[in-house]
Amino acid sequence: MNNAEFERSLDRFRTFLKTEPVLPLLSRNLFFLRDENRVVDSVETDDGLRCRTEGKKVIVSAAPYLMRDEYDRRHWIAAMRVFLAHEVQHDNSSDREVLRALRARCGKRFHDEYGLDYELGAALGQRLLNALEDARVGNIVCQRFPGYVPMLRFTNYARLAALPAVSAPAREGLGELRDFLNDFEHWALAGLRLPGVELYAGSRFEAAAAQARPLADRAVLAETAADCAALCAEIFSRCADYLAALCRPIDDKAALLKELTAALEDYRFSDADRAEQRGDGTDGGAREKKPPKKPAAGEHGASEDADESELEKGDSGSPGSGDNTKREGDESGSLSGEEAKPKATAGSNGREDRGESSSDGRSTNHGATGRGDGMTNAQRAASEEAAEEGAQSISEVLGAQFSIRRGPALTDNEIDAMLETAAAELAREAAHQKSSRIEAGEQTPLRYKDVSTLQSLYKNVTFTETFITPKNKPLPPEYLSEAKRLHTKLDRILKEQRVREASQRKGSLNPESLWKLAVCDPDVFARKTPPKKCESDFYLLIDRSGSMGTGYGNGNSRLFTALMTAAVIEEALKGLAYTKIVGFDGGTDVVEHCVIKDFNQKATGNRCFDALDQITAGNGNKDGYSIRVATMDLQKRSEKRKVLIVLSDGLPSAYGQESEAIADVRSAVQEARRRGIIVIPIMFGVTDTAESYEAYRQMYEKGIISTSSRNILPELEKLLYALIR
Repeated sequence: MNNAEFERSLDRFRTFLKTEPVLPLLSRNLFFLRDENRVVDSVETDDGLRCRTEGKKVIVSAAPYLMRDEYDRRHWIAAMRVFLAHEVQHDNSSDREVLRALRARCGKRFHDEYGLDYELGAALGQRLLNALEDARVGNIVCQRFPGYVPMLRFTNYARLAALPAVSAPAREGLGELRDFLNDFEHWALAGLRLPGVELYAGSRFEAAAAQARPLADRAVLAETAADCAALCAEIFSRCADYLAALCRPIDDKAALLKELTAALEDYRFSDADRAEQRGDGTDGGAREKKPPKKPAAGEHGASEDADESELEKGDSGSPGSGDNTKREGDESGSLSGEEAKPKATAGSNGREDRGESSSDGRSTNHGATGRGDGMTNAQRAASEEAAEEGAQSISEVLGAQFSIRRGPALTDNEIDAMLETAAAELAREAAHQKSSRIEAGEQTPLRYKDVSTLQSLYKNVTFTETFITPKNKPLPPEYLSEAKRLHTKLDRILKEQRVREASQRKGSLNPESLWKLAVCDPDVFARKTPPKKCESDFYLLIDRSGSMGTGYGNGNSRLFTALMTAAVIEEALKGLAYTKIVGFDGGTDVVEHCVIKDFNQKATGNRCFDALDQITAGNGNKDGYSIRVATMDLQKRSEKRKVLIVLSDGLPSAYGQESEAIADVRSAVQEARRRGIIVIPIMFGVTDTAESYEAYRQMYEKGIISTSSRNILPELEKLLYALIR
């Protein structure tokens, strides 16, 4: 691949990211890829050609080896789905503390026994473990979601095809070291030897590789990162003399270390992080540890000094540790969300040599992938076709340059089926995005009388409205679980009310209640107008004045706290009530409302979560004006129950003096309540609580929630139950 081809493909890839529904597709993939650890909560894309985890966010891109003329949008989305699954499973299962222990062990051995740099041994150990962990997590993904098998095979073979083949045995340590590491990666990912590596036959290279391969096969199938690393430590132990002999004659050790370090992958999370995230990491009760596996017949056991190391520790049954018996979502890897298939349908695990190898070096483990005829590991595979027809383009038959004695890549039919599936996924996602597109909110429908009322009460005050841009971002899991809990409770209350309204002493006759006449029960009537699906309106006013931009002691601003509180309320009310959410601020002569969510917008995504990076805190707040606008808006709604919630951190500031502010807000609140609106003020994040609460009491008189951000939702629940029953 030349530079011009790379740049052309990179430009096409950037256009692909901008014009295709890549991020929505990957976001929906994320929610069935995660296991119950749920340490990752979002995904982003970029053109950096490197996949990584930052915080709890996975950033997905393509890879340099995919920047070729023969690859297009179908190849890229298939590979990006694999990269996302790969990174998520690393975060579910790989362990940074296990990696740290392996690095320490390998570095110490290189330093103490061979007099070589500690970091050099640590880097070599990590390189070996990275290859094994990449294959291990790929195996887990494919066992959970067999539909990923062809995509993973495609990606692995494209990656391996980019490695340089051996044209002649290297005559110096660095070249042979590169060939050995590439051969090891080839074997871990595909059960194949590096093309041309047979030229090393009979040498110390072949002897070291033969020592490593059986343990590598066991490591790839390991259930936990600790088991995998223990086997990797044994591989390093068996090959340490050889690796040291290769490294010793290399003059520029610093350049060698730089080259090795550039290719290394670190892991973000550990088992302790996951235990803490699940809430069972601080109870002091250690879970039962799984004993180390016994070596298979004919293999060396782990070295004695490894018995007590961290590499032998791990719980194979813990969620996210690689336990393949735990599967969530659709095993086909599609977005349909259909019921998972039984484990018996799980197919190949992404590399071909996973069973006992036959004499020709090809695996006997040929199983169906669960995706139909085009996705089966046929005995007549790409390598056999290549032997008959000659070398073919990688876009026609991946892996065709490998000889017949090596395991099969994808056939022509398999590639066509994979690309057809990838194109269909993009088309379905584009159609879904088009059908679920959400328009920005609409201008508040104030009548001429409303405008005149506001002008008479607030001389020379201008009212303006802005609107956020809906992005359809789903609420993160930690907030979503809280919202679902609140939704369940509110739904039960509202259902009880609908039942009560169907058994009344007056109204229209309810045929379903006529049986009550036989038992002298007069409640056989229902409301004349049948109850609608949603009979409540909720209007949330969020203070976005300057003080809301300050911190709240946990690294988040008060505005962030208010928006995420509103986000949970918004999510909980889906299907139960019509909801409008507005951020308000302004000055003495202007009031600005930013409409975050309008009453009639689609329920896709979460508008408050969308608003996090679109609105900021600033200016002051004229609460009375905003409460009156909300009241006028609610009055036009036909629903039976209307609730106005005001989230703020203190007194209104856009008034001449405090008494004026208190009087105006009290008047606006009283007017709202006279019109049958339930008004709930939430005061949080203030230091002078007693003084502020007294001012709130004068303004709102009752129903005040004064609490920390942690307790806002529980307190709101209690008040809502009392008010809407």
